[in-house]
Amino acid sequence: MVVPYLLSVVPLLPEQVTSWLLRLSPAGGYAMLQTVVAYPQVTMHYAPHAGYLPLPGWAGLAVLGGYAVLAVLLAVRLRPPAGTDPTVVDFR
Repeated sequence: MVVPYLLSVVPLLPEQVTSWLLRLSPAGGYAMLQTVVAYPQVTMHYAPHAGYLPLPGWAGLAVLGGYAVLAVLLAVRLRPPAGTDPTVVDFR
């Protein structure tokens, strides 16, 4: 979660790449903390390294919640079956 955010804050990648990286990765959750608001009458360069994130706060919460649901579903899927010893590993 930290690596995509660091790649976007330090302007090493093109702006379009960092915008999509912040939209699709769990780092999109940082949009909930956004303090810079995009106003249509202001001609400012809105970029992640300037403090602007490409998602509104509710969408950042949705991205973070989606990844949390995905992690829970994966954990439930990989859980050992009931009645088995989870310390025994069978490498067949």
